[in-house]
Amino acid sequence: MRDTREVKASGLQGDSPSEIIEIFDGDPDGFDNRAQSHTTDDHGGPRWIGPVAVLALVAVIGYGVVTSTSASRSPKVASAPSTSQVPRTTLPAPSTTLPPQPTVPFYAADPPRQFKIQYADAAIADRGIGGDSRFQLWATRASISTPRSWFSITSSPGSSGLTVQSAYRLKTDRGVFAISHLPSGQSSAQFWSNSDWLLLTAFGFSDDDLVRLAESVTVGSSNNNSTSGTFFFAEPALVAGYEMISTVDPWAAVQGQPPEQVFYSAAGDPFGGFGISVAPLRLGGNGDFTLDRQSALQFLIDNVSPFTVDGHDAVAGDLITQPGFALASWSAGDHMVTVSGKMSVPQLIAIAQTVHQVSAEEWAGMKFQAIHNTAETNNSNNNSAVNTPTPVPVSLGTDGLARSWTIRAALATYGNIRQINWEWNWNDGNISTTPQDGAQINTVVDNDRTYVLADLPRAIAATAELHVTPAGLDPVVIPFNDIDPSSDRTLAAYAFSEPGPYTAQVVGADGTVLATWPSS
Repeated sequence: MRDTREVKASGLQGDSPSEIIEIFDGDPDGFDNRAQSHTTDDHGGPRWIGPVAVLALVAVIGYGVVTSTSASRSPKVASAPSTSQVPRTTLPAPSTTLPPQPTVPFYAADPPRQFKIQYADAAIADRGIGGDSRFQLWATRASISTPRSWFSITSSPGSSGLTVQSAYRLKTDRGVFAISHLPSGQSSAQFWSNSDWLLLTAFGFSDDDLVRLAESVTVGSSNNNSTSGTFFFAEPALVAGYEMISTVDPWAAVQGQPPEQVFYSAAGDPFGGFGISVAPLRLGGNGDFTLDRQSALQFLIDNVSPFTVDGHDAVAGDLITQPGFALASWSAGDHMVTVSGKMSVPQLIAIAQTVHQVSAEEWAGMKFQAIHNTAETNNSNNNSAVNTPTPVPVSLGTDGLARSWTIRAALATYGNIRQINWEWNWNDGNISTTPQDGAQINTVVDNDRTYVLADLPRAIAATAELHVTPAGLDPVVIPFNDIDPSSDRTLAAYAFSEPGPYTAQVVGADGTVLATWPSS
């Protein structure tokens, strides 16, 4: 049956210029000084894979792209979900009755046939975006000879446990910091200040300057007077020459709090697909929505590409902190539309240009399809073979503080999906990663140690070694371990307590370097 809009409605189908406005008119844009290459960092999580995992494209990924925080567990560096898992979510079954018209128009896409609608919902209540005093974006004015530098601060309440991937651990008198370097040229520090989790992201800062600024930040108190959600700097000289240009979280400024969300899954790829969100235009926290939105777009995306959708100027680009993901956004009258997905910018633009408004009848048909497709996917998953063995030791040892550690792993399968479930010290910490075609290294830091986790296909090398070199120390060589002869992977792992930068390599028997961390 042809994929016409009429068939979809039945439920039977199986004003600004295109360039981005500068934050400061007439000044060179320091946000453009980014590397153009991207690498993929691992973002761990609970050991679960499901068909709705990539609803993160619609909402979860969106807010987490910038904040990387969670009130319920320690945040992790944002990354591509090729090695990420999203917590199990039970979605309410959408109603097939004709809904009242929401505060924004109904939208749909006409994507290639490998995509099918998996979720569609719209709320009547308009939540808006409002201002967020727990986020601040600061920037300098730039000159011709000096590029702009900037930093942002995000805070979130939570427990005091530190768990950050693709970072190195740094310890000072103020506590433990997790320092990360993004492919786009940004650096970040994640740490605790009193009862708040802070993420400080910067461009144009050395690691030493970043840590000095992080040590200077406090939340909610100044001169012993409590002010919730306010940032204070113990050393004001560190922010001399900077001015605060936004208090609206970049994702909130771009996507808003969308009452309408649609997700299309990709056949055969549990992490693929794309999401559409639609939200009303609202003023930002400083009363200038245009400034907040344009600033946010420069903060969120790289490799910017302008295009048009039904006569509306749009912009698309790679998500800076989510390598492999792209985002497109435009405003249409009194609302804004955002499309995001795990694909290239040209692919996403081609899909975004099919996004269009639909009637209430067509929307009801989309919800009918979503119910059918979700049930079909759930039945397929229930009939798929699931094998989640108990993790077994991969490596064990004693750290520099004479404390023993053990890293365990299990090679799990969920239907056609494979996963490596890692844990250390009897599940004091854990992540799940997805095997790739080649060797890969994943790293995690917590309050006490750094963990280096590597996996290697036998087809690449029958034997190999993991070399870990903390700064100023001799390399440590760890052999790969065959924990499951029936699998095609061998594993190696190491833990150490010394803070500071480090490097890691997977080295084949012939001396060939098969993987490195940090990625070059």
